[in-house]
Amino acid sequence: MRKVSGLKWLVPVLLWLVAGCGGGGGGGTNTPTISGIAAAGTSLTGSISLKDSSSPAKELSEPIAANGSFSFSTQGLTAPFLLKAVGTANGHNLTLYSFGTAAGIANINPLANLAVVCANGGQDLASLYSSPDPAKMHALRDALQSAVATVQTALHPTLLKFGAATVDFISAPYSVNHQGLDLFLDMTDISVLNGNVTIEDRTASNNILISLSDLPTSSVNIIADPLGSVGSVLVTPASALVATNATVTFAAQVIGSANQQVTWSVVDGGGGTITAAGIYTAPATAGSYRVKATNVADPTKSATVNVQVSAGSIMKLVAAASGIYTLQAVNFNDIAGFQCIITYDSRFLANPQVVIGRLAAERLNAVNVAVPGTVRFAVVGATPMQGAGPLATFSFDVLGASSGGGISISAMLINSNGASLGTILVNSDGWTDPADSTTGSGTGTGSSSTTAPVPVQVLASSMPTGS
Repeated sequence: MRKVSGLKWLVPVLLWLVAGCGGGGGGGTNTPTISGIAAAGTSLTGSISLKDSSSPAKELSEPIAANGSFSFSTQGLTAPFLLKAVGTANGHNLTLYSFGTAAGIANINPLANLAVVCANGGQDLASLYSSPDPAKMHALRDALQSAVATVQTALHPTLLKFGAATVDFISAPYSVNHQGLDLFLDMTDISVLNGNVTIEDRTASNNILISLSDLPTSSVNIIADPLGSVGSVLVTPASALVATNATVTFAAQVIGSANQQVTWSVVDGGGGTITAAGIYTAPATAGSYRVKATNVADPTKSATVNVQVSAGSIMKLVAAASGIYTLQAVNFNDIAGFQCIITYDSRFLANPQVVIGRLAAERLNAVNVAVPGTVRFAVVGATPMQGAGPLATFSFDVLGASSGGGISISAMLINSNGASLGTILVNSDGWTDPADSTTGSGTGTGSSSTTAPVPVQVLASSMPTGS
């Protein structure tokens, strides 16, 4: 009888031990996972996907959690793993890649993306993700540790200022806490395209363009005073063009602070209204006005952006994606035709292609792209164009990435009486003409330093000056 009692006592103990081996849940199993944080300073809002090294590859996808976290079970999958995150952060649309050599941590951020590109020999990761080859996946795995070290060494002078010079940005635990490495990502934009990497100091609008082949010998020192910028406010878009009584939504980021609260205000009397959510409504009177975002925690820190309000017809050139711009009509009224010249920096954009948009369709049009750096486009019709809509889409081959201006537009509209309407160009914080480009503050061995163009918030307006 004593033996039976002993067995009865052992059964719940054994069950408790088994449950303990399973991690306190999940059906008593210890399933390996690959997990991490998807962030670019702020958490990415979007989705994340993973492909393994099977042939054919298996794929998993899930939404990114509000804090940037994700987790995939690797049960039934073959290591290593290529990960892709698609989402938005800091007002930018981003596609970032990372890599997991085995189950464990594989954070996704701009530095991880740069290292994986380097480990892939500078080749396009989109192609590898689309058609993963087990041999290439294993080669990337073998090169990854060296690529991480290359990025750390190249950015050492800058990362040192954040206490993040030796942090493994892929495999170390990561938190969106606006400190250390996360503060560095708050303050920078890092993009990789066509064999080049661009690193921008968002707080000073300075950037460095480096070829990937020069990265191993580079020494990037781009942010002068990280702590001095903590609490500063960045607003996107950096300028706006709207019709009278129309709306535009602004977003703000407080650098290096867990408290992201700002108060919105319109600086100029009669300049419209703005809600606590940053939704600006233009007044009925045309003019130039200013919108201000003030740090709630530190009211001495604020940012002011310009808003151009037009009572007339507006023409906008807006970045739609990398190398793709749409020419948009806003508030068109009795516009029989127009002609415009788009000037772009041929160091970074090439081979322009033009597709006529809905509002300009079934009208005579002419396109001239014979001169590099220039697109001449004209449209005329028997019936006037009215309202809003796409006039054309301009697509370019992107030769390099950057974070400045470098594309601009001049335009003239013609009404049904044949009268020309003059043009005002919005040339403010969001972008500059190529001729106005200035040298950035960063330095690098074997690197070039320049304020170079990428597709960001490019605006132009046409406003009536006669009839």
